[in-house]
Amino acid sequence: MMHSYSSDHAERRRVFLTIVALSALAAYLLHLLLSLTTSSVLWWVDVPSVLGFFGLIQTVFDKSLWRMAPVRRLLCITIPDLNGTWKGTLVSSYDNHESPTEAKLTVAQNWTSILISLETATSISHSRVAGFVQDQPTCLSLTYEYLCEPLAGAIGTMHTHRGTGELCIKAGGLLEGEYYTGRDRQTYGSLHFRRAKFSKRSTNHPVHLIG
Repeated sequence: MMHSYSSDHAERRRVFLTIVALSALAAYLLHLLLSLTTSSVLWWVDVPSVLGFFGLIQTVFDKSLWRMAPVRRLLCITIPDLNGTWKGTLVSSYDNHESPTEAKLTVAQNWTSILISLETATSISHSRVAGFVQDQPTCLSLTYEYLCEPLAGAIGTMHTHRGTGELCIKAGGLLEGEYYTGRDRQTYGSLHFRRAKFSKRSTNHPVHLIG
């Protein structure tokens, strides 16, 4: 299930105020339009209010509008759109970083919610909380906490455990970072992913980032 995520930029407040203003404008224009018509609105017809327009605009923006390049430029949106499948490898301290393990990272993301899933031949993990950290000198990064569950082919000593991952979002469709697990596993390692394909949710435009 997708969950909310945070960002250290103030653009969400700016977007919220923009949607409020658009909702008020839409409600006012509808009022003018109805006042100019000769026929009155039937009493049982519910005319959208500011809150009604807000809900509609917010829903459309959350699902799709925020991904569109013109909207992103107009509102100066910097939160990256990571929707899609990313393929790569992870290297773990479990085997002294000797053997890279093939992994697939899948990101489902809206403007206000996200789900990060990482799958290998022996386990699958899903994020519980996440946040974008943009105000730092090195790179824009995505930090998340996850719950990992072993699959049927996992070794007997591997149990369900929690962990934390941090991915640096680089230009050219690259995600690189590190992870570490809780006391049950006490392992750590590095992650390397390249975007394999965009989600159908996402517009097919590159993410321009510091890289």
